[in-house]
Amino acid sequence: MAGKHSVHSKKTNTFRKAAIALLSATTILVLTPSMAFSGEEILESIAQCESGNRNVPTGITKSDGSRASSATGYLQIIKGTWIAYGGGEFAPRAMDATREEQFIVGRRILKGQGLGAWSESQHCWGKKNSVKTSITVTESHVVKEGDTLSKIATKYGTTWQNLYELNQDIVKNPNVIFPSATLKLR
Repeated sequence: MAGKHSVHSKKTNTFRKAAIALLSATTILVLTPSMAFSGEEILESIAQCESGNRNVPTGITKSDGSRASSATGYLQIIKGTWIAYGGGEFAPRAMDATREEQFIVGRRILKGQGLGAWSESQHCWGKKNSVKTSITVTESHVVKEGDTLSKIATKYGTTWQNLYELNQDIVKNPNVIFPSATLKLR
Protein backbone atom coordinates (compact mmCIF):
# COMPACT_ATOMS: atom_id res chain seq x y z
CA MET A 1 0.00 0.00 0.00
CA ALA A 2 1.55 3.28 -1.10
CA GLY A 3 0.89 6.07 1.30
CA LYS A 4 2.19 9.47 2.19
CA HIS A 5 5.10 7.97 4.13
CA SER A 6 5.78 4.86 2.06
CA VAL A 7 9.36 3.69 1.60
CA HIS A 8 10.76 4.13 -1.89
CA SER A 9 12.41 1.20 -3.59
CA LYS A 10 16.11 1.16 -4.43
CA LYS A 11 15.15 1.62 -8.09
CA THR A 12 13.08 4.72 -7.26
CA ASN A 13 15.93 6.17 -5.17
CA THR A 14 18.41 5.59 -7.99
CA PHE A 15 16.05 7.31 -10.43
CA ARG A 16 15.55 10.20 -8.00
CA LYS A 17 19.33 10.67 -7.58
CA ALA A 18 19.81 10.68 -11.36
CA ALA A 19 17.02 13.25 -11.77
CA ILE A 20 18.51 15.47 -9.07
CA ALA A 21 21.95 15.27 -10.69
CA LEU A 22 20.42 16.25 -14.02
CA LEU A 23 18.56 19.19 -12.50
CA SER A 24 21.63 20.50 -10.68
CA ALA A 25 23.36 21.66 -13.87
CA THR A 26 24.84 25.06 -13.14
CA THR A 27 25.41 26.88 -16.39
CA ILE A 28 23.73 26.74 -19.73
CA LEU A 29 25.77 27.88 -22.70
CA VAL A 30 23.90 28.78 -25.84
CA LEU A 31 25.98 28.81 -29.01
CA THR A 32 24.96 29.77 -32.50
CA PRO A 33 25.55 27.12 -35.22
CA SER A 34 28.65 28.87 -36.61
CA MET A 35 30.47 28.67 -33.30
CA ALA A 36 31.95 25.21 -33.33
CA PHE A 37 35.14 25.12 -31.29
CA SER A 38 36.83 22.62 -29.07
CA GLY A 39 37.37 23.00 -25.35
CA GLU A 40 41.10 22.97 -26.01
CA GLU A 41 40.87 25.85 -28.49
CA ILE A 42 38.86 28.01 -26.16
CA LEU A 43 41.11 27.20 -23.18
CA GLU A 44 44.14 28.20 -25.26
CA SER A 45 42.49 31.54 -26.04
CA ILE A 46 41.46 32.01 -22.42
CA ALA A 47 45.06 31.36 -21.30
CA GLN A 48 46.32 33.95 -23.78
CA CYS A 49 43.80 36.53 -22.54
CA GLU A 50 43.96 35.77 -18.82
CA SER A 51 47.72 35.45 -18.34
CA GLY A 52 49.44 36.16 -21.65
CA ASN A 53 49.86 32.36 -21.79
CA ARG A 54 52.18 32.46 -18.78
CA ASN A 55 52.05 30.68 -15.43
CA VAL A 56 51.55 33.74 -13.24
CA PRO A 57 49.66 35.00 -10.20
CA THR A 58 46.82 37.42 -10.95
CA GLY A 59 47.88 40.67 -12.56
CA ILE A 60 45.30 42.59 -10.55
CA THR A 61 46.71 44.48 -7.60
CA LYS A 62 45.11 46.74 -5.02
CA SER A 63 46.31 50.30 -4.43
CA ASP A 64 48.37 49.07 -1.45
CA GLY A 65 50.27 46.66 -3.73
CA SER A 66 48.62 43.48 -2.47
CA ARG A 67 46.98 40.97 -4.79
CA ALA A 68 43.27 41.52 -5.44
CA SER A 69 42.55 37.89 -6.26
CA SER A 70 43.76 34.38 -5.52
CA ALA A 71 43.69 33.59 -9.26
CA THR A 72 46.88 32.01 -10.57
CA GLY A 73 48.26 30.05 -13.47
CA TYR A 74 47.69 30.03 -17.19
CA LEU A 75 43.89 30.12 -16.85
CA GLN A 76 43.81 32.36 -13.75
CA ILE A 77 41.83 29.91 -11.64
CA ILE A 78 40.97 31.10 -8.13
CA LYS A 79 41.98 28.78 -5.32
CA GLY A 80 38.41 27.84 -4.29
CA THR A 81 37.49 26.85 -7.85
CA TRP A 82 40.82 25.03 -8.26
CA ILE A 83 40.09 22.89 -5.20
CA ALA A 84 36.37 22.43 -6.02
CA TYR A 85 37.24 20.98 -9.44
CA GLY A 86 39.90 18.58 -8.20
CA GLY A 87 43.03 20.68 -8.64
CA GLY A 88 44.16 19.72 -5.15
CA GLU A 89 45.13 16.31 -6.54
CA PHE A 90 47.88 18.11 -8.48
CA ALA A 91 48.93 21.09 -6.33
CA PRO A 92 47.59 23.49 -3.69
CA ARG A 93 46.94 26.20 -6.31
CA ALA A 94 46.91 26.37 -10.10
CA MET A 95 50.27 28.14 -10.41
CA ASP A 96 52.02 25.23 -8.66
CA ALA A 97 50.68 22.66 -11.15
CA THR A 98 51.95 21.92 -14.65
CA ARG A 99 50.30 23.51 -17.66
CA GLU A 100 48.78 20.14 -18.57
CA GLU A 101 47.33 19.71 -15.06
CA GLN A 102 45.89 23.24 -15.17
CA PHE A 103 44.19 22.44 -18.47
CA ILE A 104 42.74 19.21 -17.01
CA VAL A 105 41.12 21.28 -14.27
CA GLY A 106 40.15 23.91 -16.87
CA ARG A 107 38.24 21.26 -18.84
CA ARG A 108 36.47 20.21 -15.64
CA ILE A 109 35.49 23.82 -14.97
CA LEU A 110 34.22 24.17 -18.55
CA LYS A 111 32.10 21.05 -18.05
CA GLY A 112 30.80 22.21 -14.67
CA GLN A 113 30.43 25.98 -15.09
CA GLY A 114 30.75 26.60 -18.80
CA LEU A 115 32.41 29.67 -20.22
CA GLY A 116 30.79 31.79 -17.52
CA ALA A 117 33.76 30.92 -15.31
CA TRP A 118 35.84 33.25 -17.51
CA SER A 119 33.16 35.82 -18.34
CA GLU A 120 35.31 38.71 -17.10
CA SER A 121 37.73 38.22 -19.99
CA GLN A 122 35.15 37.25 -22.63
CA HIS A 123 35.74 40.54 -24.43
CA CYS A 124 39.22 39.20 -25.23
CA TRP A 125 38.85 35.45 -25.88
CA GLY A 126 35.41 35.79 -27.46
CA LYS A 127 36.83 38.01 -30.22
CA LYS A 128 39.80 35.73 -30.82
CA ASN A 129 37.50 32.77 -31.46
CA SER A 130 34.65 34.68 -33.09
CA VAL A 131 32.63 33.22 -30.24
CA LYS A 132 29.39 34.99 -29.56
CA THR A 133 27.80 33.51 -26.51
CA SER A 134 24.74 34.06 -24.49
CA ILE A 135 25.51 32.78 -21.02
CA THR A 136 22.59 32.14 -18.72
CA VAL A 137 23.48 31.24 -15.18
CA THR A 138 21.01 29.06 -13.36
CA GLU A 139 19.61 30.86 -10.38
CA SER A 140 19.09 27.78 -8.24
CA HIS A 141 20.87 24.63 -7.08
CA VAL A 142 19.23 21.35 -6.12
CA VAL A 143 20.97 20.01 -3.04
CA LYS A 144 22.42 16.53 -3.41
CA GLU A 145 23.70 14.14 -0.80
CA GLY A 146 27.02 15.36 0.63
CA ASP A 147 26.43 19.03 -0.23
CA THR A 148 27.09 21.74 2.34
CA LEU A 149 26.46 25.46 2.04
CA SER A 150 30.24 25.94 1.89
CA LYS A 151 30.70 23.45 -0.96
CA ILE A 152 27.81 24.96 -2.90
CA ALA A 153 29.09 28.50 -2.29
CA THR A 154 32.56 27.57 -3.56
CA LYS A 155 31.07 26.01 -6.67
CA TYR A 156 29.15 29.18 -7.52
CA GLY A 157 31.75 31.71 -6.40
CA THR A 158 29.87 33.07 -3.40
CA THR A 159 29.87 32.62 0.39
CA TRP A 160 27.89 30.25 2.58
CA GLN A 161 26.65 33.29 4.50
CA ASN A 162 25.18 34.74 1.29
CA LEU A 163 23.47 31.44 0.45
CA TYR A 164 22.10 31.17 3.97
CA GLU A 165 20.72 34.71 3.84
CA LEU A 166 19.08 34.08 0.46
CA ASN A 167 17.50 30.80 1.62
CA GLN A 168 16.39 31.39 5.20
CA ASP A 169 12.89 30.34 4.21
CA ILE A 170 14.28 26.86 3.37
CA VAL A 171 17.44 26.60 5.49
CA LYS A 172 16.68 27.11 9.15
CA ASN A 173 20.14 26.00 10.34
CA PRO A 174 23.16 26.72 8.08
CA ASN A 175 24.76 23.47 9.26
CA VAL A 176 21.83 21.35 8.04
CA ILE A 177 20.58 21.20 4.45
CA PHE A 178 18.51 18.43 2.94
CA PRO A 179 18.91 16.60 -0.39
CA SER A 180 16.48 17.69 -3.09
CA ALA A 181 15.95 21.14 -1.52
CA THR A 182 16.22 23.88 -4.14
CA LEU A 183 18.42 26.79 -3.06
CA LYS A 184 18.36 30.26 -4.60
CA LEU A 185 21.79 31.44 -5.79
CA ARG A 186 20.90 35.06 -6.50
